[in-house]
Amino acid sequence: MFDKRKDSNQEGPKAHFDAGLNDLSANRAATQPQQASGRAAVIGPRIRINGDVSGDENLVIEGQVDGSVKLGDYRV
Repeated sequence: MFDKRKDSNQEGPKAHFDAGLNDLSANRAATQPQQASGRAAVIGPRIRINGDVSGDENLVIEGQVDGSVKLGDYRV
C-alpha cells in the first residue's frame, strides 16, 4: 500500500502531460475560430522565440521573436 517502488507498467506524470497536449491540439483543430477577447496575448520580456508566430488575436511582444509574425487583421 505504501510501497515507494513504482510498478514498471505505471505511467508517470510526463505521459499524462504529453497525452493532454495531444488532446488539446485535436480539440483546437476541431473547433471554429472565435472572436478575440479584446485582451492581447503577451510574449514576456524574458521570452525568446526562434520560429514563426501566427494567430488570430492581438499580440504584445516584450521579448524577442526571431522569425515572422502573422496575425491577419490583428495588431502587434
